[in-house]
Amino acid sequence: MGAKDISHKTTLLLDLDETVYVALTEQEFDLHGATYESIKKYKHIHPSHDLSAGIKIGGFYFFVLNPELLKTMIEKIYAQQDDIIIFTAGLWLPPILEVISRLCDLHSEDAVKFKGSLFLNPQHDSEKLGYSMEATRTLAKAYRLHSLFRSMEVLRRRHFILLDNDSLHISSCGELPYIQGIRATTDSDDKSFYELVLKAMALSHAGECALSPASPAYYFPQAILKTLIALDKSSLNETATLSVT
Repeated sequence: MGAKDISHKTTLLLDLDETVYVALTEQEFDLHGATYESIKKYKHIHPSHDLSAGIKIGGFYFFVLNPELLKTMIEKIYAQQDDIIIFTAGLWLPPILEVISRLCDLHSEDAVKFKGSLFLNPQHDSEKLGYSMEATRTLAKAYRLHSLFRSMEVLRRRHFILLDNDSLHISSCGELPYIQGIRATTDSDDKSFYELVLKAMALSHAGECALSPASPAYYFPQAILKTLIALDKSSLNETATLSVT
């Protein structure tokens, strides 16, 4: 895990809910969707943040947060030959990327890249890790990522930036040198996180930085091991309960 390089591909791990967009069910929209202000209040989004026009897909209304700033960030990442991976705890599926690219008006070439992003959701990762979807969904994202290298070669030898509105996911990055967490402060009067992501990605190329493991055999910090052992025990108890019932 101590391998260092400056010719790597830096990768943005991009959260979705309350980081990229807000999504309301039809019932929620009927109750809270009268104005942008009422949507922001319901979703705990600070009034200073902008919402795109809404679109209804599959029983949900979607509004992209700060569409111009999101568009600029995505296009600059692709311009410097870096990568974006979707990393969500929600039960969303890859077609949602078409909605995002449309609502923030990505240029056609960037839209194609974005819609083809690797999509790590609990459904996918639970199969890779052998945990239930609920356990995978609630696992701290840095821990979840660290557990995927054995089965996903595509994630190896990268430097990661996690952009997420959840401070618990961001704090989990402190255990691992190859991932930096930046909180999407959509609940406060602060839109600087888009620029912070770009600066962090540029810095990772400017000098040496730690990379994710290069092989399927790698070290697990104690805090992550303890969490995964607890998940294993929980899964065993759940299996035993199911077999009895």
